[in-house]
Amino acid sequence: MTNCMTCGTRERLINATIQSDLMIQNAISEAANFAEQQAMQNTILVAQNRIQNAQTEALNAPLLRISLDRALFLEQNEQSDALIERLNVLFSPNPNDLVDLAFQIRLAIRTQQFELARELALQGRENFQEEINQLYLTRLYYSAFEADILLFPPIAPFIMPENGDRFVDFAQSSSVLFRVKKDDETIAIFKPMQSVRHTNYRGEVASYRLCQLINCSFVIPRNQELFVHEEDFFTLTRLDSFDQTRRFRRNHSHLIWHEDEEGTHWLYGTIKDWIPGFCRYPIEYLDIWSPMMTPRRDYEAHWQRRSLEQALEGLRLLPEGHFTGIMERSEDISAFEFAHQLSDIHVFDMLINNHDRELPDEPRYGMNLHFDHGQLISIDNGASFRSHEERNARESYRHLRRVRVFSRSLIHEIRMMNTEALFPILFPPSAYHDDDPQRFADFLERRITLLNYVDELIEDRGEDAILVFP
Repeated sequence: MTNCMTCGTRERLINATIQSDLMIQNAISEAANFAEQQAMQNTILVAQNRIQNAQTEALNAPLLRISLDRALFLEQNEQSDALIERLNVLFSPNPNDLVDLAFQIRLAIRTQQFELARELALQGRENFQEEINQLYLTRLYYSAFEADILLFPPIAPFIMPENGDRFVDFAQSSSVLFRVKKDDETIAIFKPMQSVRHTNYRGEVASYRLCQLINCSFVIPRNQELFVHEEDFFTLTRLDSFDQTRRFRRNHSHLIWHEDEEGTHWLYGTIKDWIPGFCRYPIEYLDIWSPMMTPRRDYEAHWQRRSLEQALEGLRLLPEGHFTGIMERSEDISAFEFAHQLSDIHVFDMLINNHDRELPDEPRYGMNLHFDHGQLISIDNGASFRSHEERNARESYRHLRRVRVFSRSLIHEIRMMNTEALFPILFPPSAYHDDDPQRFADFLERRITLLNYVDELIEDRGEDAILVFP
């Protein structure tokens, strides 16, 4: 076998693998069907043992036939018993073989080894730097998120508990929100679909998912899209009489109800985790943090040496008491680590078009950016992903331009986005949101604007001076 033949064969194989991705997925689906029928974590070990021990069954399965075809395509002389042996070590891929790696990622997804699948995809992107391979592996990386129903739960009906849960109106919000309480303890927030223009529950869901996909350094509470039956909703809000229900409908006329074919009314929305014990971080005080967003020759060494207390010393002089709360929850992170999160927040807000991070009146400073356990928490992303909001996009871009240092890995993730695969993940199919394609198109335009801005800075100062965070 000459090197030339090997190179040509491998090139044909890589192209064929990319083009026949669905065929491989279907074959793995048949061979590992048992994993699809089970959702509990304990089936993972069962799945692994089944694959390893079912050699006889595998002889007639598409999984093995693909392996045999692959061997013939590569013009290798392995025997069938050697191929069966390879099936026993499916979770030990050859990192230098793209086809082998893609096969392992698919199999890990089918057997619910989602973290493993994501790790393998990221390792593959380090080894295969060509753009076409990067995009292909990014698609597989996204698939390992999309299939993980614990991380990205599908749209589902709200299941009425036997007792204990109730919805309590979150009166201090300008939009319609409800605290989800269990035994008088807040466990989540429910944001329903509503006509209040400055909020958008689908934006909350898309923001949470995007943050996971690009590996933000800060935190967004977990969001799940769901729908609530009308009778259940009024039961949860403890509306027991007709007068109470009528008064509620008058006060919450912004709620948007949907009627199904049987005449039943449903309320769609997102339920997001409640994070207790936080404090506000008043990002509106620009002079406090702007020095951390400016390039300098010894940037990392300088800010690594400085504590968060030193970097935020200016907050100590303000009367609102923010400084004490932040220091109590700092977990001794350095100013460099904090600056990393601040930079990521600005990049993220530009992508999702969240102009509502900073509030105009001082008593409300920090209401949309919290802090706990050494991490910034983006709690309200409802103003994001609204279509045809050019004015707000200009505002988000103006905020971004205050930042001139960025995370190398975050910018790389944004560059390597597989936009075709990304759309259905950020915006799961819905009959009630026909503007989702426009939301996504606007997002792609902001992505280009963001990358152009970063590239201009890199051209002027150099990559090492601008991409200072991991």
